[in-house]
Amino acid sequence: MKKLIPIILLFVLLIGILTTVIKTRMDSPAEDPVSTSVTIPTEEKSGEIRLGYFKEKSLNPYKTTSTFNRNLSTLIYDSLFVIEDDFSALPLIAESFTNEGNKLTVKINSEIYFSDGSLVTTADVAYSFRMAKDDEFYSKRLSNFNTAVKGDESVIFTMQHSDIYAESNLVFPIIKIGSAGDKYPVGSGRYKVKKSGGKLYLKANEYSTHGEEMATDTIRLTPISADKTELYLLQTGDLTTYFDDLSSGSFTKINANMVRVPLNNLLYIGLNSNNKFLKDNAVKKAIELCTDKRTICDGIYGGYCRKTETVFNPDWHLSKTYEAKESEFSAIKAGEVLEEANYVYAYKKNKFRSKNFEFLKLKFIVNEENKLRVEAAKLITKNLRLAGFDVSLQKLPFSEYQTAIKNGSFDLYLGEIVLSPGMDLSVFFSSDGELSAGVGANQTASDAYFDFVSGTVDFSTFNQVMAHEKPIIPICYRDGMVCFSRALSYEGSVNHYDLYKNVYSWEIK
Repeated sequence: MKKLIPIILLFVLLIGILTTVIKTRMDSPAEDPVSTSVTIPTEEKSGEIRLGYFKEKSLNPYKTTSTFNRNLSTLIYDSLFVIEDDFSALPLIAESFTNEGNKLTVKINSEIYFSDGSLVTTADVAYSFRMAKDDEFYSKRLSNFNTAVKGDESVIFTMQHSDIYAESNLVFPIIKIGSAGDKYPVGSGRYKVKKSGGKLYLKANEYSTHGEEMATDTIRLTPISADKTELYLLQTGDLTTYFDDLSSGSFTKINANMVRVPLNNLLYIGLNSNNKFLKDNAVKKAIELCTDKRTICDGIYGGYCRKTETVFNPDWHLSKTYEAKESEFSAIKAGEVLEEANYVYAYKKNKFRSKNFEFLKLKFIVNEENKLRVEAAKLITKNLRLAGFDVSLQKLPFSEYQTAIKNGSFDLYLGEIVLSPGMDLSVFFSSDGELSAGVGANQTASDAYFDFVSGTVDFSTFNQVMAHEKPIIPICYRDGMVCFSRALSYEGSVNHYDLYKNVYSWEIK
């Protein structure tokens, strides 16, 4: 019995540690994305690189609903293009392309092979496009594309409207024709799926044409289940890396190397251009002045975002060519702007401004299920009221929030959208765009957008129109994080579109 006591104590200790990790992650305060530190001694697993997959979900890229599993697809499947850190498109399976009006012609590299040794053809690309168009995740990137017609050497993509940056959206897994129903469709990526002894591995693809000398030819896939946390697995050495897009608004500091990952998630205020007050540039300017971007970024989001002055990602290669005027925050100045536009207090005791006997009344909606956005909306509402707006903040369940935006049942809303790699804004400005109600009613801004993507208006001119019209007020682009085991050495940057971009250099020390 005495021999059992140390074993029992050790078991209790391990259960306590695991409970602490889980509880810390669940209970992290929403207003502080960086929460309590937890340290667990790392146990290395025979020098293996281990990546997580959700065992209850498919590894087929066109069947999975798991983020873990989808992230693995960039190791197993190549795409026509890959997205660089500045969101430029680098040909991979594509060799070259021409973009003419509503037609994008992509010539296929004739020396790319699938992991079974067969050539990747235009038929495979057209087939994969049809799979991607039917997939909920990839179809959002391809919303402007209608068809893909195979030729001998090229695939011709047709589009609903011209977009001179459209090639950046052709980032979807290319699989062998006819394999979409397979458990593990055939791809041409750096690795292929293998099963041994009931366990899954990624083995280096001997036909890969990436031209990289892989530091490891085998990656162990660690199953993730509901009763274990990925953070605990990272600490015990059962995972080598873990990605969190921080959409929950909190994370736990752990004994690992944490690297910031720039996302293409835009946080913004949507304005209903059908509202007569919101047709007035003075009112829109006052709303912008009441938006404290710095406090939202550094305080509410804990610094895990990049403040933006345009609707576009500040890391986009085009954004680096344009010097936007930095926005100003001042509820006092916002009040002065309204005063000059004859929005005045009728009586000294009035809390809100009016013009022509109508109070400056607005309905501001936010998704109640996102705590950080609720806090940001509260801050903006407070500043708007200080300036003299009669604002009612309505926190709605997500489904009601979505319906209200779709129907234009708002004056203002605080939203977040994941833009495509090509920075496609047609979701706001197309007549059938999911977010076009109210926002897209600003015809000047809509016309400017389609002139921009067709190449008839330059980047600077479009941004100037958006700054004047303000159909939306951009706040920031959020960041995520990836955690690496401290035993892992690697080179290069981490890219949201390919978390394992530098996997060729990974080594366990």
